[in-house]
Amino acid sequence: MPKILVVEDEEIVRTNIAEILESEGFQVESAENGISALQKIDLFFPDVIVSDVMMPGMDGYELVKYIQQNPLTSSIPIILLTARADTQDVRRGMQYGADDYITKPFRSQDLINAVTTRLAKQKNYDRKFEELKSNISMYIPHELRTPLVSILGFADLIINNLDDLDKDEIRQMAGKVKNSGLRLYERIEKFLYFSELELIKTDQRLSEDCVIDQTLVESLLSSKFKEKNIECIEVNIEKEKICISHDYLTRILIELVDNAYKFIEKDPKIIVNGKTNFSEYIITVEDNGIGMSEIEIKQISVFKQFNREEFQQEGNGLGLAIVKSILDLVGGYFEVESSPGQRTKFTIHIPTKL
Repeated sequence: MPKILVVEDEEIVRTNIAEILESEGFQVESAENGISALQKIDLFFPDVIVSDVMMPGMDGYELVKYIQQNPLTSSIPIILLTARADTQDVRRGMQYGADDYITKPFRSQDLINAVTTRLAKQKNYDRKFEELKSNISMYIPHELRTPLVSILGFADLIINNLDDLDKDEIRQMAGKVKNSGLRLYERIEKFLYFSELELIKTDQRLSEDCVIDQTLVESLLSSKFKEKNIECIEVNIEKEKICISHDYLTRILIELVDNAYKFIEKDPKIIVNGKTNFSEYIITVEDNGIGMSEIEIKQISVFKQFNREEFQQEGNGLGLAIVKSILDLVGGYFEVESSPGQRTKFTIHIPTKL
């Protein structure tokens, strides 16, 4: 049974709200002000908080700020009640972290709809979080362990057989240790980068922009993929000033091209195009690899990979999640077109600089 905490200084209003919610089958606890609510949260830990704004001692805004600052309570959805419908008040509540706003007087159904909507969204969030944990538990240990086994194995061979190995053999083994170390470093660095993106609230890079052109894209791809068949990458880029930092743009291109490399097989070819379309700059990255099904496209998520056992792909499934997180931050988005066994095309939409 979902638990709702009602915070309201007027007893009659508080009682009415509790009765409305209890009639819908919710378990309800009440508090007369923000300070009392914080004490209730520790004992009751609600699924949703419905709070008045204007209260003595600690008002609704202060309560929201306190809840958001505490990692243990920051995920609890908060619905604010107010007798004022001023846009500035609404914005203020949302900036502090409120999830919804209801203006007094309100109908019973408005309150019920707001609460059930928050519960549904929270349930969806919890489901995605559980999926994330499952995917992490499946892939991360493997992706970290694989290069570690190689590092420890070759180091052990060198230590235990040093007198029997010649310089070329030691050099080859040291090279394998280095390559495995670089793989491990890249995977850890990618995980940390994604974690940083998830935690970002304000970032100087969000206000930066850059000029994309043919030379820039060719240079960064050549630098990153110099050890691979760079000749298979065809680049066609129109020059434009776009609303994304150089760092973020570089990361998007590297992740998408690296993703394409993992899936191309017989006839390796990757095409990177970029052009302006009204107020957007559109980048496409297309390969002729194994492709994805409609279901797989819809299920793109963090640490999730498809046909891993069949194609023995490397990586931890974070690349596309990083691309999506960056685009969310800069106001862009991406689309995927794919045909199983034939091709995959990612289309990136980034706002242009006016």
